[in-house]
Amino acid sequence: MNKKHLTILICILGVIGIISLGSVFTGSLAPSAKAEANRPHLNISKIQNGTFKIIEDQPMTYLVIKDHNSKLYVYWLPVTNEGTLLPDVHWGRYGGYCQNFGPEMNGDFIKKDGVITCHDSKELTEAFMWSYDGKNIGSYSHNKNMPIAKYTIDGEYLVLGKL
Repeated sequence: MNKKHLTILICILGVIGIISLGSVFTGSLAPSAKAEANRPHLNISKIQNGTFKIIEDQPMTYLVIKDHNSKLYVYWLPVTNEGTLLPDVHWGRYGGYCQNFGPEMNGDFIKKDGVITCHDSKELTEAFMWSYDGKNIGSYSHNKNMPIAKYTIDGEYLVLGKL
């Protein structure tokens, strides 16, 4: 075997070794089966079109909206004993707490082109307002969009934290 063939063989073995080692490391980055099974599973079978539900799954709280076209919107809500914590209005000064947070209603159903807001007062409603897709449309233009929760659907369950 001459020098050229030996060099090619060593390079091929090196590439195979790097690929093998890389697959072991990237495979270990995926969540374990136990972690997958422990992801929050929220039962959404009773959420009808045009309704919403606030689901507490300690330590997290989620706002789940099912619009009139069956589209699901899932948001993480920062909730404490005092209510829903409204977002930062200016350099660390949060907007306070909201006791009545959720989409605008028309009887038992959400309004077709309604908004998600704080219903405690007119000032809070105008300042803190989001469309159903989570975009900020309130008078505080520097407010952020609603924090979207990543999920997949598994039968009657919403599996959070999984794409």
